[in-house]
Amino acid sequence: MEDSGILVHRLVDNLSEAPTGSDAQLDAVARKIAAHIATGMSAYAHGTSPTPPGTRSQDFVNLLQTDFPQPEVVNNGVWVWYIDPETGHRYLVCTESEVVLSKQKIGNNIVPIDPPIGVRVQEEMTELHWDA
Repeated sequence: MEDSGILVHRLVDNLSEAPTGSDAQLDAVARKIAAHIATGMSAYAHGTSPTPPGTRSQDFVNLLQTDFPQPEVVNNGVWVWYIDPETGHRYLVCTESEVVLSKQKIGNNIVPIDPPIGVRVQEEMTELHWDA
């Protein structure tokens, strides 16, 4: 069984580096990604688009670069085993690359994003255990 999820997150080494309170930049990126997926899936389901919404890194670059100039694709392939403590199911999570946003356009100004924001698709391979 295979599933995928999109992760929008701050690129910090520890929680103390993350912004406190409301994180408007992270919220704006997450909403834009969510709208892209929802609109694309609706169009695909209704037959007005021949393909589902793009979730490759370059698709996110194309989507975000107007509001977040010069996004960078970082190839940081990671494979991680995760075991669900309640069910015992094992998940192999893989990320191939990540879009790093380090600048935001506000009006006519471009301001730095510190710490940067990362957007990545996580593919999840699930190993199910059936009780006999």
